[in-house]
Amino acid sequence: MGILADSFAATLEAMQAADERQAAATAETLASIRETIATLDADPDPADAIADAIELLESHGYRITPPA
Repeated sequence: MGILADSFAATLEAMQAADERQAAATAETLASIRETIATLDADPDPADAIADAIELLESHGYRITPPA
């Protein structure tokens, strides 16, 4: 092959490798997002998280009062 064809082939190979790396990174991100969603779905009651936060703050000396 000629110089241009070799250069073009090398560019295509580099682009394909970059695409494969990006696809792997995207798959990892999606897996992380799915794991986070599953964790949130496992604890559907936000009141528990609020109660835990209030307990933590009060244990450090803060006084929490509900809004009037």
